[in-house]
Amino acid sequence: MSLRLAFCAALLLAGASAGAAEPMRKPDPETSDAALRPSAPISRRDLMLPGDPARPVTLDVTLLTPSGPGPFPVILWNHGSANGAARRSMATSTNTFATYYFLSRGYAVAAPMMRGFGRSGGDVSVSGCALDAYGAANAADILAVLDGLARDPTLDMGRVVVAGQSFGGFNALATGARRDPRIRAVIDFHGGLRATTCRAWEPALIEAARGFGARSRVPSLWIYGDNDRFFPAATWRAMRTAYASGGAPVEVVAYGRFRDDSHTLLASSDGLPLFAPRLDAFLAGLGLPSAATHPEYLPTPSPPPSGYAAIDDVEAVPHLTPPARDLYRTFLTRPIPRVFVIAPGRHANETYGGFDPLARALAECRALSMACKVYAVNRDVVWTQPSSVPPPSGFAAIDDVGAVPYLTEAGRTGYRRFLAMDRPRAFVIAPGGAWGAAASGTDPLSTLLDGCRAKQLACRPYAVDGQVVWTEPKAGASSQ
Repeated sequence: MSLRLAFCAALLLAGASAGAAEPMRKPDPETSDAALRPSAPISRRDLMLPGDPARPVTLDVTLLTPSGPGPFPVILWNHGSANGAARRSMATSTNTFATYYFLSRGYAVAAPMMRGFGRSGGDVSVSGCALDAYGAANAADILAVLDGLARDPTLDMGRVVVAGQSFGGFNALATGARRDPRIRAVIDFHGGLRATTCRAWEPALIEAARGFGARSRVPSLWIYGDNDRFFPAATWRAMRTAYASGGAPVEVVAYGRFRDDSHTLLASSDGLPLFAPRLDAFLAGLGLPSAATHPEYLPTPSPPPSGYAAIDDVEAVPHLTPPARDLYRTFLTRPIPRVFVIAPGRHANETYGGFDPLARALAECRALSMACKVYAVNRDVVWTQPSSVPPPSGFAAIDDVGAVPYLTEAGRTGYRRFLAMDRPRAFVIAPGGAWGAAASGTDPLSTLLDGCRAKQLACRPYAVDGQVVWTEPKAGASSQ
């Protein structure tokens, strides 16, 4: 064997099993309280404020404010509903990604509980199918809460937005119809009402929306999906048409399907990209805050998809031992949001659920190793090659042994052995038949090229991981 081939064969054998990451052993924190909300400090005050003075009652209101002195623009956030006795056990609806979005934009969030819900006084009172009248009564309570908040110097009553989800979105639309000059906009997340007192609830809901729209002149943004288990697309689209028929200004974010039920949009961080950009544009168009001045209230941004491999290509994941590959298979079964991270040569970790699984996964990994890198987030591989790796060239298929130029039969045997290596891996070639393969460290290509330079060999990259990167045309190649 020549000196050149001996050098390359040594690299091939030395790196075949080095640098493998073992799975981390960790507790399962996905359902702990700390995993379900931002770690950044949020000022919280629990208030009892009067409702509509025409129907005296005391309402339970939670006020959240971001860091800083204020005065803060105000989001009046309205909760969804529940059936029967469950209404009294409801807590204030502030642990949603809508709340975190608004806090990140510098808003205070005031969340009142309606009559008959939680610690608020009074009781639910829907008469038959009179949904418009019920919405108007709830709007009177919401505006009374706004009156009570007006005495707080940390709140800017000149910049108020009424928003809510489900039943709360319905109430937000009803409040916008009151034409209160303090209200700058209405934001409706999958709003509606299915009253148990009304058999024909869909026509009644559409007519209630028509009544709200006939009286409202405040800009509104409606955010709905196509697979909502409570309010099907045909229903909310008819509501929107009826609402707009009276001249009310309305924009719609129709984001299509979300998981198994678009009514759960605000329960998971992967819902944020579906509404945040459009909501930013809506608020900015009204001269209201829309920039993420407090990003600490949002999950860690995910790296963009890299195209390195298909999400379900288990063998493509680099640096893994067999137990760590099993961990990746487990990751693929997890619900979204989910994250898989690798500390090359040391650990692998998967985390899912909660407020910020990406930050949690990195923190757990970095407790054991500083060299942690994200491989996959949700349905996307985000892993990137070292900067030294050329892009795929399309010269040949990775397993086309006969396409590799310059190689002798011994070199082709070496290339077949390269194809059996775990990733990360690299294969280099040089005129005259020299070749090299390595599967160790974080950048095996640089290791090979450095070794070639030390031996004064004119090596060039042929393949890295699962891609051919060779750029010389086939017609110009020669083999020995």
